[in-house]
This record gives sequence, structure tokens and C-alpha cells, in this order.
Amino acid sequence: MIFGSDWHGHTDQLPTQAHALAWIDEVAAMIQAHGGTGQTLWLGPAAGTHQLRVDIDVEAGRAALRWLPDDTYGVELPPGQPITVLHCHDLGLVTIPARLVRVSAATARAVVAEYAETGRKPTGVIWQPCGGREGIRRAGRRELLDGAEVARRRAVAATRSITAIDGALNGNGWGSDTRRSLRAAGDHLDVVVRVLSRRRRAGTELAYWMPLMIWAMMIVARKLESYPMIAATGLAAVVASAGVDALIRARYETRLAAVPTLAPYTAQYGHLCIGSVKDQVRAAAQDLDAALHLTVGLRELLPLPPPDLAVPRYRRPLRAAAHHLDAAHHHLYAASDAIHHLSARVQGL
Repeated sequence: MIFGSDWHGHTDQLPTQAHALAWIDEVAAMIQAHGGTGQTLWLGPAAGTHQLRVDIDVEAGRAALRWLPDDTYGVELPPGQPITVLHCHDLGLVTIPARLVRVSAATARAVVAEYAETGRKPTGVIWQPCGGREGIRRAGRRELLDGAEVARRRAVAATRSITAIDGALNGNGWGSDTRRSLRAAGDHLDVVVRVLSRRRRAGTELAYWMPLMIWAMMIVARKLESYPMIAATGLAAVVASAGVDALIRARYETRLAAVPTLAPYTAQYGHLCIGSVKDQVRAAAQDLDAALHLTVGLRELLPLPPPDLAVPRYRRPLRAAAHHLDAAHHHLYAASDAIHHLSARVQGL
């Protein structure tokens, strides 16, 4: 017996193909609270146990299929546009990346019917690795870390610009909600950076402290007899540690500068004129677009896992990073409408 659940958590029995087709036709056509039909459906051999995830938007005619036991996704069509679906009560709207939206709504319907009939992994589509660790192996943890850090910095820069705009408008509170969304996005991206940089940070700290450790070992081993020599080597160790730290930081900033994204906006007006407001708005819009572009790419490599999927302990940090990345994307998206609306308004100033 196969069970199907919608994003509300309502569960129905699907004993035959006919039941499965009637269920998906009814559920997938419902207009949801966001004004569209996109939603996430779950199917499994028992209530609360999921094997097949279907993110479907019948208005767009597209769907994303994921077979959860082996973390693969269905492929039928070339990548098109991402779709927005209601995932669950806790997360609300979730954007499914175009890389995963690779089947038509009709094919998703047929796959659901096949799964209800056989209870096994459907054969009507090609299955490819979905992401998670596979995505990290393909992109590299360093590239993910660099992208998340650049997105965080651009979100912080957009926050500063919105603060300056609000001050220029005599602090009327216009940007309070936008600023709050951008700060929340920056906080979530900061968590992603810290999760992804855990191992690399440990290696950096080891390189930084290595000269001082060697100095301490030399003293313990009594290789240095005189106090002047101990002081001189200690000073050399401190200088060496500072040099290592500066070198590591310089290399890190060079890597971040090479991350492909929109360049920061270049101011065109002076500080004491109405044009400076234009500059701040355009800078905020450009930084926001850059952060959104980066988070969309990162989410393709760290897709959001289903909430009830059992995750081994060693993969839980990646799951946490995926959740924070998704939250950051939603906060950035929430701020984008207000910023771009203001950007259109100031064109005539």
C-alpha cells in the first residue's frame, strides 16, 4: 500500500494507479495561499515514511522528482525555469532550482501512478545524483565557502546602503522591514560560512600557531640556554605567525575577488546632492542582486532535504547549512521587491 501526503500533511491511501491519478489530479490543481498551484507532495510505503518527493506546479507545466533513498532526481527535459512551491508549514514557500525541475507535470503524474502500482523506483525517467555531498564534491568546499562569504558581504553592503537611504529620508522608517530582512539574510549566510569553513578554519589556526609551538618545543627541549636567545626566537616566532596570518588572509581575499558575480556599484554623484540617494539605491539593488544570484547557485549544490529524511551524523552540518541557505534566499527575495521598486522611483529624481 502506497500513501500520499500534500504539503499540509494530509495523507491518503493510494492502492491502485486509478486512485493515485485521481489524487494527484485533485491535489496538484488546487490554488494555494500564494496564488499559485506549486506544492510539494510526498509518497511512501507507509504513512509518514517517504520515498518519492514531487515538487509540482501544473500552471508552469513542470515538476521536480526526487527518489529519496539514493538521493537522485528525475530527468526528462533540459533545464528551464525554477518553480516556487509550498514545501511544508514550517518552511512555507521554497524555490526549486531549475537544475532539478527537469520533468513535465504529465510525466510526474505518470511516475506517481507507476510508483503506486509497483512500490518500486519508477523507470519512466532517467535518475541522476541530486546534490548534497555530490554537489560539494563537484564544486569543492572552497568554492561553496567563497560563494557564501561573498553573498554575506554583499548582503551586509546592501544593509548599509538601506540604512543610509533611510537616514537621507529623515529616518521615516521606510527601510526598517527591508533592513531587517537583509540583516537576517546576512546572519543565515554567516552560519553557512561557519559550517562550511569548520575544517579549513582548524587548518588555518594550526598554520598560524605552528611557529609559536615550535618555539615552545625548543624551550622545553632546552635547546636554548640563554634568555636573550629565547627572547629573540620568541619575537621571531611572533613575527612569523603574524606573517603567516597576513599571507593566509591575503590569499583568501584574492580568492573572494575571483568569485564570479556582479561587480559593486560605482558611485556617480557627490555626497551632498540628491544624486547620492540614487547612488545608494542603485548600490543596494546591485548588492542584493549579487547576493541573490550567488545563493541561487549555492542552493543548487546544497538542495533542501525533506524534513523527515534520516540524515547520518556526519551530514547534519550540511543539512543545517542547506536550511540556513534557503532561509537567507527567502529573506533576500523579501527585500528585493522594495529595493527595486524604490530604484525605479528614483530614476526620475
